[in-house]
Amino acid sequence: MCEMPPASAVQIARNCCGDFLKRKQFEMSESINADTKSITIIANGQPRVVREGCTIADLLSELAIVPARVVAQLDGVIVPRSDFASAILREGCKLEIVTLVGGG
Repeated sequence: MCEMPPASAVQIARNCCGDFLKRKQFEMSESINADTKSITIIANGQPRVVREGCTIADLLSELAIVPARVVAQLDGVIVPRSDFASAILREGCKLEIVTLVGGG
């Protein structure tokens, strides 16, 4: 498997894949249990409330997104898929998720 330098993965995906990429739009109407502490992050440019301690892997699971088909950038840094489960989202952080989509 060919490894790309992490800093350029999202830019390369956006520039080279054109129609094969789509930006996942999140539904903001979802709510969190009142007993759970929550934080607000910026996900693909939209505010989103998630539970405190939520990881990228947790959020992808909630959104039914297959991790193998995305590139994630947290606060400007590409996060390797192997780190999704340990990358904890913090109040105000900026998360970009680019979903790879095949098509013709």
